[in-house]
Amino acid sequence: MLYVMVISSVSVYGILLAGWSSNSKYALLGSVRSVSQLISYEVFITLINLQIILLAGTLDILHIVLMQIMTVWFC
Repeated sequence: MLYVMVISSVSVYGILLAGWSSNSKYALLGSVRSVSQLISYEVFITLINLQIILLAGTLDILHIVLMQIMTVWFC
């Protein structure tokens, strides 16, 4: 689960570097705005995943799925 969250946040660097490499202050400002929006979404998703991890008691996705099948849904 931790690996999935880390890999999903790698796109932030590409967006920031694309705006910075264009040598335009407007493109850089747009990329900074986009990065800040993505980070705010990732914070929200990370908090949701943290609640699921605490309820399940494990970081293993297979155990989380099996726990949802056997006991209760995390929704």
